[in-house]
Amino acid sequence: MQLTSVVFLIFYIMMLALTRIVPQRIRKYVLLIANIIFYLSSGPVGGVFLLGVAAAAFSLGIFFENRRPGPVSLCLLGIVPIVLMFAYHMTGAFYPLGFSFYMLMAIGYIADVMTGKCKPVRRFSDLFICLSFFPVIVSGPIEKLQDISAQLDDPRESDFTYSFLLILWGLLEKISISNIAGLLVGEVFDHYDSHSWAAIMAATVIYAFQLYADFDGYSNIAFGCAGLLGINIKRNFRQPYLAEGVRDFWRRWHISLSEWLRDYIYIPLGGSRKGNMRKQLNVLITFAISGLWHGAGFNFLVWGLLHGIYQIIENLSKHHIKNRIVRIVLTFAAVDLAWFFFRARDLSSAVGMLKRFGSGMSISPVSVLNEFASSGLNYIHIMYLLAAFAVLVITDVMRNKGVKIYEMYLRLPTVIRWAACYIVIFWIILASLSVMSMDISGFIYGSF
Repeated sequence: MQLTSVVFLIFYIMMLALTRIVPQRIRKYVLLIANIIFYLSSGPVGGVFLLGVAAAAFSLGIFFENRRPGPVSLCLLGIVPIVLMFAYHMTGAFYPLGFSFYMLMAIGYIADVMTGKCKPVRRFSDLFICLSFFPVIVSGPIEKLQDISAQLDDPRESDFTYSFLLILWGLLEKISISNIAGLLVGEVFDHYDSHSWAAIMAATVIYAFQLYADFDGYSNIAFGCAGLLGINIKRNFRQPYLAEGVRDFWRRWHISLSEWLRDYIYIPLGGSRKGNMRKQLNVLITFAISGLWHGAGFNFLVWGLLHGIYQIIENLSKHHIKNRIVRIVLTFAAVDLAWFFFRARDLSSAVGMLKRFGSGMSISPVSVLNEFASSGLNYIHIMYLLAAFAVLVITDVMRNKGVKIYEMYLRLPTVIRWAACYIVIFWIILASLSVMSMDISGFIYGSF
């Protein structure tokens, strides 16, 4: 059940209405049933994995309540399950929906109980609701299980307008930007041997924006859906492509994963407490583990190692670029190079594409646009994408400067506010119709 589907819309409206009319004491059990229905819509086998992880987390939470393990145990708790997930994924066997995300939630919860940062959840039903919470189970954010648990019996009053607008914006990002960009990127990366190196470079840049629109779109939909249910979850992005260094990028991109890696891998390894060389090694190990978590391919490991190497270079560099724009551009270039490996089918495909660089093929914009046309998109689609990317950049620049876009919206006359909503809805429908006959996948991070 995709969050962008009509089926999900009907399911969510019915479930939301039900939570508003039932007594508060049984509201969370409505949420439990909704979580089960949502998860089992992807197939019954995945439910066995989810139930097993929930049972293990519940039991280990109780077991470790008054036991304080050493840092080695915490390292093993964080690293070993991820390595095992990587090995299992490599077999090509069935991989349950959201497995990587709810596993990290469970590991974080057990580690927090072991270190005394939280008390164990006493009701299995509460823990299962948190672990299977349908807005976040597919692609995060990676919540602290105890943070959701604390809100089950005392949900906050949500800002309906804000949550609704976030859902609309997320749908716009996914359907109107990511889906269309994905057609172009998929054509070039999947058939790279028939494309020029200029087209591959352009597709790599476009992929950076596709991935951002896709993942941020999901996060906005998840935040809005959870908010209407009275559950506050983390914001996962903060204008990542305006970062002024790779360390800064990871404070802005997939923030919940960055915090998880810091708390349950980097710090237990020793963090920066064991000297400078050990610190750099810990950074490299942490991002190698991040690469393994992302997928069953050595291209993901290369992606993770690149980010680790970038940060080591930043840590050891004694030179600081003064121009802020140059820092942003160089950071984006470094991140986008890593995205190249991230998007490639596998490491051999990435190497094959690299061999095409500098091959002497035409680099004129017209020839590149002609190559893109083979994806099924016409010039109007491509111009639309460029305009959509510009909108993403402009809104991010505004937010980065502290502009409160939502407050600006509320100050508009009522007629204009409603007109803007209808325009966005029409835009989403139009984009859906324009690519309806084409092969559109779900959310990118849903496959990790």
